[in-house]
Amino acid sequence: ALDELWERRIVREQNDSATEAYDFSHDKLREQVYTSLSPAQRRLLHRRVAAALKTVYAEDQREISGQIAAHYERAGQFTEAVPYYLQAGVAASRIYANAEALHALERAAALLETHASGVARQALSWETALSVYEALGDVFLELGKYDQTRQAYQRAMTWLPVQANLQRARVQWKIGKAWNYDSNNPQNANHV
Repeated sequence: ALDELWERRIVREQNDSATEAYDFSHDKLREQVYTSLSPAQRRLLHRRVAAALKTVYAEDQREISGQIAAHYERAGQFTEAVPYYLQAGVAASRIYANAEALHALERAAALLETHASGVARQALSWETALSVYEALGDVFLELGKYDQTRQAYQRAMTWLPVQANLQRARVQWKIGKAWNYDSNNPQNANHV
């Protein structure tokens, strides 16, 4: 079937790849095929692509974790998507790619907000949610967006169980740090 598609010039070989890879010869063809699939078929294919990416890049998934997350999200597997968006956001923030970090972390936070109720909330660890909101707050702090910083840290607090005293203290310290940077405190001159 692939040979027939290649002969009809519907797909083409990707020459820049070390493995055999194919792509549609035109974006409109890809779009048509995608829209012709049923929602269940699309979710299944996205789930398979995410699994394949995890397998192929098992050694180092940092660079493609955002792609894995997006495929899990499109597959409707939100609890699997959140940790990969977190990984993508943290990796981007480490190289000061703050726009990419914000995009990934805000996607993770949006999934937490819209899909983390009942069974889904139980499937997600509070540690993952805490990491998402802390990383998001850290990026906002780096950008000097102190209101958003405090809001992200406050959202982190809502995920903490009562017994997580150390984590609660750390997040409260970060909230205080954000208030300090937002004030006219002369000690803030050291913060860049």
